Parts: sequence; structure tokens; C-alpha cells
Amino acid sequence: MALTGIGGLLFGGYVGETYSNDVFILDLVNERWGKPTPGGDIPIGRESHGMLYHHGAVYVFGGYGTGVVLNDVYSLSEDLTWEKKQIFGKVPSPR
Repeated sequence: MALTGIGGLLFGGYVGETYSNDVFILDLVNERWGKPTPGGDIPIGRESHGMLYHHGAVYVFGGYGTGVVLNDVYSLSEDLTWEKKQIFGKVPSPR
């Protein structure tokens, strides 16, 4: 979970036998969960990924999806648009 300007954001996870790419937002004022439908370049479902919030966007790194260990980076803006990021330099190994 990442704390954002719009609340606590939960992404992905392993649900039953499926890797999820769902997004949930916890409204910290009203103590209520919401399940928005983001647009853009939506990442595949995953678990065990890293997440952080920086300057109006949540960044997701890596994780484990269906049969694959990932090292990709996506951002989710506060207007709920996903974007696959093109990262330069020495990329960390999949994890």
C-alpha cells in the first residue's frame, strides 16, 4: 500500500489463483474503500512488487506475475492513468 494525496492506494496481489491488477483506494477521511477503474497502459497483475508515491504519482516496480519475475516500472497518476515508464541506466534484476 502507498499513501498518496488521494488516500491509501492498494495495487495488485494474489487473489485465489489469479494475479490481480486491481486498484483500491482507502479514503482516510471517511474510512471507506473505493475501487476505481484506471485507464492508460495497465500493468499485468502481480504480487510482491515495490510501490512508492512521489510528486503526484504512485510508482510500481517489479514483482511476480503469472510465471514471470518482473523488473518493469509503471506510474499511476492521481487522475488514475497508468503509464509504463522507460527507465535508463543499469536496471535492477527482476525481483
